[in-house]
Amino acid sequence: MGAVKILTSMKFSSVPRKGLVMGLQEIKSESYQKLLEVMASHRDYKNPISRQSLEEQIGLSDRNIRLMIRQARRRGIPILSDSSNYGYFLSYRDADISRFLNREILSKIKDLSETFQALSVHIKPVDPNQINIFEVVNR
Repeated sequence: MGAVKILTSMKFSSVPRKGLVMGLQEIKSESYQKLLEVMASHRDYKNPISRQSLEEQIGLSDRNIRLMIRQARRRGIPILSDSSNYGYFLSYRDADISRFLNREILSKIKDLSETFQALSVHIKPVDPNQINIFEVVNR
C-alpha cells in the first residue's frame, strides 16, 4: 500500500454549513439530542469531556456513546477528540478539525494499513492466475 498522505491544506468553514444544521434537525433520538446539548458546552480542545462523564450525563453505555459520536461524525458534525487531553469536544474551527484528522484519524488509518499488509500476506490465491485481496486494494 502507498504512503498515507498528511492533510495539511484542507479548507474547512468555521461556520456550520446548512447540511450540518439540517442533520441536527433530522435527529429524533432524545439521547442523541442530549449528546449534542452536552457537547455544546465543550467547544474547545482545552475543555474536553470524557466518555465516562458523557455516560453519566446521558445515561448510556460507553459503547452507545461511541456509536452516537461515530454517527454524528458521519453526518458531518465535528465531535472531535484529542488523545492528549483524553476527551471529546465540538468544534467547527479549521485548526481543530485539521489537528483531529491528522493526529487521530490518520494514525488509525496508518495502523489499520500496517495490520492489513501484515495479515494479507497469508491470503494465497487458489489459482496462480487469481488476484488476491492485497492486489485489489492496491489498484
